[in-house]
Amino acid sequence: MEYVFPLNFTLETPLGPWEPCIAEEWTKNWDWFVTEDKIFLCYRETATVWHRFLKNERLHREYKTTHLVVDQPAESVLRATVESGHGGLLLLSTSTKPTIEDSTDSTRMIVGSLETPLPELKWTMDYLHSSDKIDQLLENINS
Repeated sequence: MEYVFPLNFTLETPLGPWEPCIAEEWTKNWDWFVTEDKIFLCYRETATVWHRFLKNERLHREYKTTHLVVDQPAESVLRATVESGHGGLLLLSTSTKPTIEDSTDSTRMIVGSLETPLPELKWTMDYLHSSDKIDQLLENINS
């Protein structure tokens, strides 16, 4: 990012809130999926025709090229990035369906067991979020 915005990391126009992702839309624009246990790799040919590939037990990320034609997988799936390997299909990466948390109050934060106004200094807020001794820190600050 420092190469794109060498002096300022703030966008001139804020992106705004993320749009919620509906499960059907999340799978509609993607072809390759993998089951959560990573045993089956699935290719969506059409909305009702899927190819299911079995994991090659001897290799960490490779799947066999022979497949079964099945309906949409019944199990939960992750998006997958796949390429052809030496002897099969190679799973490069996966991604889960995004979850969007709604932050309704940006002026307060919960720190340990206390609710407090957001600190004015950014580094203070970063430290409070990263410390594993938050309650002791707040006690020291308040005393």
